[in-house]
Amino acid sequence: MSVTSKDIQHWLERATSLGAAGAEVLVTEREGTYIRVENGRVTAQKPMAEQRVQITAFLEDGSMGMAASAPSNAGSAVASAVAAAGDGTPDATAGPVRGLRQIDYRELGIDDRRWPNIEMADRMDVVVSAERGARVDSRVHTHPFEWTDSRTRRQFGSTANVMLEEFATRFRCSGGVRVAGDDAVIGLTDFVEGRSFATVSSLPFGANMAKRALRLLDDRIEISGPVRVMFGPRATAALFTAMADAFVSGKPTFMSDGTALHKRIHLLDDGALPGALRSTAFDDRGVSPVPVVVLKNGRLDQKYKTPVTARGKDERATGHWFDGALRPNNLILRGGTRSINAVLSERSDVPTLEVHDLAGVEKIKWGTGKADLIAYGNFRKGNERLGSVAGVRLRGNLAEVLAQLVDVTSDTDRMGHIDASGMLVDGFVAG
Repeated sequence: MSVTSKDIQHWLERATSLGAAGAEVLVTEREGTYIRVENGRVTAQKPMAEQRVQITAFLEDGSMGMAASAPSNAGSAVASAVAAAGDGTPDATAGPVRGLRQIDYRELGIDDRRWPNIEMADRMDVVVSAERGARVDSRVHTHPFEWTDSRTRRQFGSTANVMLEEFATRFRCSGGVRVAGDDAVIGLTDFVEGRSFATVSSLPFGANMAKRALRLLDDRIEISGPVRVMFGPRATAALFTAMADAFVSGKPTFMSDGTALHKRIHLLDDGALPGALRSTAFDDRGVSPVPVVVLKNGRLDQKYKTPVTARGKDERATGHWFDGALRPNNLILRGGTRSINAVLSERSDVPTLEVHDLAGVEKIKWGTGKADLIAYGNFRKGNERLGSVAGVRLRGNLAEVLAQLVDVTSDTDRMGHIDASGMLVDGFVAG
């Protein structure tokens, strides 16, 4: 069944008839495709579908209860949510969100109008071409390449006279390569993801990944000791994506005590950025997103706010509540005015490790800022390439490293839900 606004209104009325003082209904309906390619052949192909109704009920004292089910069983889920609220804890800040400005999803460019006309052959061609494109050399062996796409319809309704709807598409292609030389085996993974089929299908990420991996076999050198590092946009994206996740986790970070990074580091979260991966008309509580300045002049600035925390302070929620937790939307790291090549050429007196791929961000100790990363890239002196560096350990404390920012570049790339620039820093020790 396809859920209608009348269905949502019926479930809200049922909740109040069972004793709820307020209620919210979130409906998610998703259809899509999964494809797996190995050695140039499609080895798996299946449709994906999901329907889910989430009911949240509030009693007069703010006690809250939740339940979820398929649409066909939503009536029972409503009763379960109201019953769960009866066992909940009173909370004066709980209840449906009221009176916020709403965004029309059609203004966000998140629903690819080409979706009805995309054939299975079109999807297969993209992922098969990406996998075959990665096999540019006999030394390259590919891991499975995978394709997923979906079109999602989200609906939200509440007893606060809110009724919202959003359609959004999402496309992702990912894969990995392993290259073998005389004395080294190097593996890399990569992906491309976006809201439109054209964006994902037009990027030869498989071939580019293989070329980066092959280049790491050439003129390999070992480095150790203090080293200046130029994070390329891909590496910067990995680092600041993980950092933003740490900021919304609710746990203390190395910046919670007021520690400041370099004043040129600015990080913005914009959940209404046209065409961006995490742009949305509303979050799971029916709140439209507002921009959040996460870092300003190197310092923590504005905070993400749930409806509960916002109401307790008589403020507005920020629209970042998804799947029961705060989540960053689209991140934008402010760039500079000169390219990576121009910056390194100007500072040719110091040999620099240029990092294209970065691993280990999931192991960063965010409470202290201690990082032990694995880097892949080139060792350069100005525009002279001294050799390739593969799998070198980079150890340092991010509180110190990001305070020692040397420069930010104009080279910017969109990786998933972050727009990141190149960043030149001191403070790491290699080896």
